[in-house]
Amino acid sequence: MAQPIPLDFPPRNPRAELALPMEQLPEEHAEAVLAAYEVLQELHDHGVLEIVRGAMAASDEILE
Repeated sequence: MAQPIPLDFPPRNPRAELALPMEQLPEEHAEAVLAAYEVLQELHDHGVLEIVRGAMAASDEILE
């Protein structure tokens, strides 16, 4: 009988994954990236992202 293959992924650290790309960004884009983060945080704080996520999850039902 077939035996399952153990599959263990190391825990992810999203902050560490973001640190390297942020360090490699050209300085000319740094202000734009920080502004985009601020906009994204405001959308999150006001619940807009939750509404969008819910609409995407229910897109088939909404279209009907």
